[in-house]
Amino acid sequence: MRTLPWGPLRAAGAAFAVAALLATAGCAGSGSALDREAASGLQTRAADVRAAAAQGDPAAVHDALDALEADVRAGASEGRIGAEREARILGAIETLRKDFPLPSPTPTPSQTATPTEEPEEPEEPQAPGKDGKGEGDRGKGKGKD
Repeated sequence: MRTLPWGPLRAAGAAFAVAALLATAGCAGSGSALDREAASGLQTRAADVRAAAAQGDPAAVHDALDALEADVRAGASEGRIGAEREARILGAIETLRKDFPLPSPTPTPSQTATPTEEPEEPEEPQAPGKDGKGEGDRGKGKGKD
């Protein structure tokens, strides 16, 4: 069994917050209205969030929250979700995203080419001079102290 870094109670509580917002369909004024069809669809999405949270999989939680957010925005644009309700649900979604942080991606080594130094050309040996020493020694004869 996988250990949740945020604790199972916190995970369940956070997911429950979204479900609670959705369960009160049709309550309060028209700004918080939520029609039954939209409520049913959002409750299914909230169940997906709860299931992902129970598995302890932050990536699955974020995927489920993305789907829930898309449905909330679509429902609001179609007039099936009131503005107040939309704002509250989107706020709960953002809270859940913070409660289930995605792990930081591990940096991959970059494939950038690093300039390589040209190998130094070996110095050519100097041909020996008349006295057996290299050419650079010409004119430096023996005995002159």
